[in-house]
Amino acid sequence: MHGFIIFKHSVVMVLRNFPQVLKTILPLSAIGALWVLGVVGFFGSAAGKAMSSVQIELSAGAIVLMFFTLLVWGITAWHRYVLLEDRGLFFLPAFRIGPMMSYVAHFLLLCLLMIVSVIPFGIFLTIGSAAGPMMMVVMMFFIVIGVTFCFYRLVIILPAAAIGKPLKIKEAWGLTTGAETAILVLVLLSSLVSLLLERSADSIAAIPVLGLPLFLFVQGVWGMVQVSVITTLYGHYVEGRPLS
Repeated sequence: MHGFIIFKHSVVMVLRNFPQVLKTILPLSAIGALWVLGVVGFFGSAAGKAMSSVQIELSAGAIVLMFFTLLVWGITAWHRYVLLEDRGLFFLPAFRIGPMMSYVAHFLLLCLLMIVSVIPFGIFLTIGSAAGPMMMVVMMFFIVIGVTFCFYRLVIILPAAAIGKPLKIKEAWGLTTGAETAILVLVLLSSLVSLLLERSADSIAAIPVLGLPLFLFVQGVWGMVQVSVITTLYGHYVEGRPLS
């Protein structure tokens, strides 16, 4: 039940602060679109008729780098808005290079830990493959749930980095002790909603003219809900904020 309350609180957080959600999604999306057009135009005009493989790789790298930067910008800005009321400047969300770099470093650390944690599971999966494909599917399901569960228990290090109050892995694990059931419910709820959105993707995208923009917007809002879940976990289990 507690996990559902956290999830509900995160959804309400997004709906209650929808103008700030738009301030986060729309300008960064516009910057990303302009960047793509600029990069393609630059490399395309430099190439003349057709871009070489090197130019294609450079343009793709520039686009991926910018989108990663925009993603980190938006996520850290949302953490800071909710936890510190950092509203940013004019029509743009808060851009804080120090917290953004710290966020990336802690995210890479978290990814490394998850990769390491998968290794023993991979050994069991290899052994289970002898039992047939059905057993492999079942084992894979529990491995994904287990790794995601561990990720959610440690993910509070990310909003902590965003607001300049970094946490150690051991501290994060200790602070979420006792929240195992709530986090498991969060994992299952998030997985279910993601699956429903994936199933409805074709229907949304099929809407004439507005289909693709609407689908991207829905995905952006759902992404903000997921970021809000992480923010809520930090606010509740680290700062002791009520879930009202």
